[in-house]
Amino acid sequence: MQDWEMKIAELEFWVFFFYHKIAELDEKFHFSKNDNWEIKIAFLTIAAFSGYKPCFSAIEVALHEVGRMKYLRPLYSGLLQSSPEAKELAKRAFVEAKDKYHPIAQSVVKGLMQKFDH
Repeated sequence: MQDWEMKIAELEFWVFFFYHKIAELDEKFHFSKNDNWEIKIAFLTIAAFSGYKPCFSAIEVALHEVGRMKYLRPLYSGLLQSSPEAKELAKRAFVEAKDKYHPIAQSVVKGLMQKFDH
């Protein structure tokens, strides 16, 4: 087995592992429904980077309800670097919610979209 094949196999394991751990953690602690934005966004960011679809609706709600860059940047970054479905969610949410964001936040999110548009 080539070195790159081992790395891909290892990566596939960790993606599978974390995907199921996210489900387990949310089921036990309800992080995606937490009233504390710090906790909720930290968890949803992990879900976004992992492409964890069961949290997509909570991520979308968060993108519509918060306008602070400390919350928007990690969520959009995670979505844009994840699956094609996650990337589409990011684009749709931005179109719908951008008027609620400060102009600087709008500019930063547009920059993220350009950076990860490949």
